[in-house]
Amino acid sequence: MQRDLFEVAVVAATFARLAYGLLSHSRADRLAEVLALAALSVLAAVQELASCRLRIGYGYRTRSAESEGLLVGALALPWAFAGLLSSTSRLHAHPGFPAAALHAALASSAAMTTHLALCAHTVSSGSLGPGSLPGAPAKVRESPSHAMPNGAAGGGQGHGAAVAAACALHMLLTRLPRCFTIGEAMVVAQALALLSWDVALLGAAAAAAVAVCVLGVGAVAAAVLPAVWAVRFALATPRRVALLGYWAALLAAALPAMDWLSRARRVPTIIVRKGYHILAAALFAPALLLEPQLLAVALAIASALLVAVEVARVGNVPGLGPRVHAFMTAFLDSRDAGAVLVSHFSLLAGMAAPVWLSRLGYVRGEGAGAAIAGAMSQEAGGVAIWPLAFATVASCLLEAATTQLDNIFLPLHHMAMLAA
Repeated sequence: MQRDLFEVAVVAATFARLAYGLLSHSRADRLAEVLALAALSVLAAVQELASCRLRIGYGYRTRSAESEGLLVGALALPWAFAGLLSSTSRLHAHPGFPAAALHAALASSAAMTTHLALCAHTVSSGSLGPGSLPGAPAKVRESPSHAMPNGAAGGGQGHGAAVAAACALHMLLTRLPRCFTIGEAMVVAQALALLSWDVALLGAAAAAAVAVCVLGVGAVAAAVLPAVWAVRFALATPRRVALLGYWAALLAAALPAMDWLSRARRVPTIIVRKGYHILAAALFAPALLLEPQLLAVALAIASALLVAVEVARVGNVPGLGPRVHAFMTAFLDSRDAGAVLVSHFSLLAGMAAPVWLSRLGYVRGEGAGAAIAGAMSQEAGGVAIWPLAFATVASCLLEAATTQLDNIFLPLHHMAMLAA
């Protein structure tokens, strides 16, 4: 079976599992979401197959890969929220947040897919000149969320997320050429759009606070207060202090060893890269079992630090930039062809996304966090072996089928399969 058809088969099996989970507990309430997910899956599959078979591009300068990954890029976050919604339905929890998040994810995926279809049409018709880039997704404003069944587009907020995702996708692919495939950029753009959508849901008070920070009033407080809170939170209990000591000792021992291995050239680069995967698992697994709240905060801080380090590297900051560049470029492969080194971000983001979604559910107070935490505890504790086995096999098949950055897609897919 050709790789693209194999990928479609894996996507179909994933949809069947999610649809069963959604309909088995609340058939009447979840039918619209299942129909919307089916429509999006068909739309993305047709677009992906047409692009692969007809060799139709989208006009963007993307990372070189066997396929552009539109299919999994359009479905990764809707899968995650569909699995979360299935868990909340099974636990008879209030579906408010996961349902709204799924609606916004479906609408934003449909918007991006529509924009890419328009780009492909422009390229195939020859109206895009040599060296030109597609225009901004203005036409998307009129169509994407209305293609979803009634109630599945998320209303005005879902439409806003749709437009934001399409615009973010266009900006990523034009401003950061050769950093992403289409599918990888779709996940990043959608995450940014849904984050903005979630902030909008917090209401006028949060919007006013954001406006104050943007205007620069209280900028010192905005920088200092979260840091003070994070320190107090991390040192609040002896177990958290012990976990911080464990992290510090492990990093102090592992990072110099990994740097020596990469410089000595005695071990293949791919093995050294896998060593970082093992290090990440050793860092995160105890915290996931003992202090998931601390882990969520630590992952957010690590993400912010990684962004700052990458800015210093790209900006060639004197004294720091060259050293960071020498360290990070020792682990590069063909996927890091652009100005931004995406493989480091993808590993951290892929491992952090399920944890953040779990904590976000707890903050909402609607049982969503308990649903994801239950799924992750099943994985960690060996409970419910058959769902865990099915989810693992399905994710392994997806890894075999896709040529995208598996660090991004596999954790989201595995979480969705566990939660469903």
